[in-house]
Amino acid sequence: MYKCVIFDLDGVIVDTAKLHYAAWENILKERWGIRHTSEVDEKTKGVGRYACMELILREYRIDASLEEAKAAADAKNAYYVELLKNELSKSDILPGISEALEWLKCRGILTGLASSSQNAKIILNKLHLTFDYIANPANIKKGKPEPDIYLDVAANLGVKPSECIGIEDAMSGVASVKRAGMFCIGVGDAKRLQEGDKVIKNTVDILPLLQEIMGELQDWTEGFTWMFSCADGRSVESKPIRRYLQDMTDMYEAAGEGNPLIYEYYPLEAPADSGDISFGTTILYPGNVNGQLFMTKGHFHLDVNTAEVYLGIKGRGLLQIENEKGDTKLLTIEPGRAAYSPKGFAHRLINTGEEPLVTFFSYRADAGHDYKTIYEKGFRELVYGDKAGTYRVKKNPK
Repeated sequence: MYKCVIFDLDGVIVDTAKLHYAAWENILKERWGIRHTSEVDEKTKGVGRYACMELILREYRIDASLEEAKAAADAKNAYYVELLKNELSKSDILPGISEALEWLKCRGILTGLASSSQNAKIILNKLHLTFDYIANPANIKKGKPEPDIYLDVAANLGVKPSECIGIEDAMSGVASVKRAGMFCIGVGDAKRLQEGDKVIKNTVDILPLLQEIMGELQDWTEGFTWMFSCADGRSVESKPIRRYLQDMTDMYEAAGEGNPLIYEYYPLEAPADSGDISFGTTILYPGNVNGQLFMTKGHFHLDVNTAEVYLGIKGRGLLQIENEKGDTKLLTIEPGRAAYSPKGFAHRLINTGEEPLVTFFSYRADAGHDYKTIYEKGFRELVYGDKAGTYRVKKNPK
């Protein structure tokens, strides 16, 4: 029984490779007139700052003193940190990671971070991500491919290495996980990460694989029944994914206070295959942020030729839909009344009442989700509540 999942950071949680590359490129050109190459950059993945500097000096045959090398590595890091502060946002979290972390949290499975980056906390704060334990690479005697950092996470979380799963995208990281005696999931090229117990191409496949490994995938071959959450708190089979105000701060026109639960949804963990259907329930709670009504994040589908239907079960609200041309509508949802978002339209729920808005949703399972577009631009109209059951619309200044 696995009790803990330990993640690498760069290339697994977030892709900062382009920022690292830009920082090394800047330092090498400035100090030694050397053009950084992707071949050398690939070898630096999963390697700590000063060890990375040593590797680069060898690869480019640079003759530098220990002091010069350390100064260059520190200068590279300072430039990299500035890039993080100015360019990194929650939209840079790799696909499927937020859902995987939420799924693990809901099941009481511990999460750890085993990154060689000394900037991990800066990155996590920017992304608003939390873990049960974050290893401090400054306290690790031997870096990857040695097992020390993964053993440190396991020890501090009070679990055995055999009870842990490590997720890595670099060869040195995979070797570190295996030497620690843990089950390893590699993300990337199967040949390069062949030491891993399982190798997947993309981070979006992490959650389905974790569900398979932990024995929680539904058997689809014989048919089944499924119980979803009701708003009265009865026990359920499907586990919720929750969204709090801090997960949506930039989506509201003005900042709110505290961190209330905005909504939760109970998805059927369906295979994302052509011909399958995903469905579930959403509970959107009543409330507002400085008058702007509680809403779901909203999304397009990755395959824009995908529609979605919502059926009202309890409460009253709206389905807001909008396409890239600017066509926008607010469709009423209430018990027994369905609202349909056509293909090509982004959509989100808005609660206009004083009780939870509970809906049933369904869409094509292989459609995928594009949250990034809405996160960055929002919908063209914002919905504010005057009193229960009524609302007013305001143009989005973004």
